[in-house]
Amino acid sequence: MLDEYLSNTDSLTCYLKYFVKDLKGKRILDYSSAKGIIQKELESLDCRVVNINDYSSGKFDGIVINNIDNNYDRVLFDNLYNLLYEE
Repeated sequence: MLDEYLSNTDSLTCYLKYFVKDLKGKRILDYSSAKGIIQKELESLDCRVVNINDYSSGKFDGIVINNIDNNYDRVLFDNLYNLLYEE
């Protein structure tokens, strides 16, 4: 059921459009387990997207986190925060 929901990008499009309104053309990390669906949608919105598997490749202007383990992992979020540019 989750795969079906995630494959329907209409449910995510409005949120992603709002997220990227100031990030077009900038580097965004897709840190999600949505099997490339979010990455494709962000690319269609003119974003430079880096997949979760390549997240050690520098700093990012934004990070999309979707459908990861429900347990709050302070270390993970601290590490992701450190991947963002200051501004």
